[in-house]
Amino acid sequence: MEKDNYQELLEKYKSRIRKEFGKGAVKPVKQVDSRVYSEFKRELYPNHYSWYEKACNYSESLLKIKADPKKAVKIQKDLDLCHLNVTPSGVTAFSILLPLFVIIFGGLIAYAVFRLPFFVVFFMIAWAIAGVFSVLTVWHPALSGLGGYAWIIGAALGTVLHLMLSGQKSRR
Repeated sequence: MEKDNYQELLEKYKSRIRKEFGKGAVKPVKQVDSRVYSEFKRELYPNHYSWYEKACNYSESLLKIKADPKKAVKIQKDLDLCHLNVTPSGVTAFSILLPLFVIIFGGLIAYAVFRLPFFVVFFMIAWAIAGVFSVLTVWHPALSGLGGYAWIIGAALGTVLHLMLSGQKSRR
């Protein structure tokens, strides 16, 4: 459906350009795959990876998980658009490992600061529920419509859970 809209919009503007500038104005764009372009790209982009690329590639080596084939095509298209040297499997693995890292180390920091196991459990439960919901809105087709609001809903879930676990009532 999205591709149909794109093609329709593309044809609309091509016909408009032909009308205003003549038939020779609209030429098909060829994919650039020459040796010269490859050299240019190699010289232009830095040899080092960004922290995100390093994290995705390392996550992929730790967690062998395959991205959904349907979503992998879209993710790869987006990665190519951003010129990131990662794979959809690496992005998927990183999306699982980063929240786990935050949950575990956040719980340890909470214990180090407050010296109470309650805060460790609270931190882990609150982050786990909010994080799992946010991740599910991206991965699960039934919840994908909420993807743009996942962080708001996840934050609200975390807040409600915080109020429930701490025994406080919200102020009105």
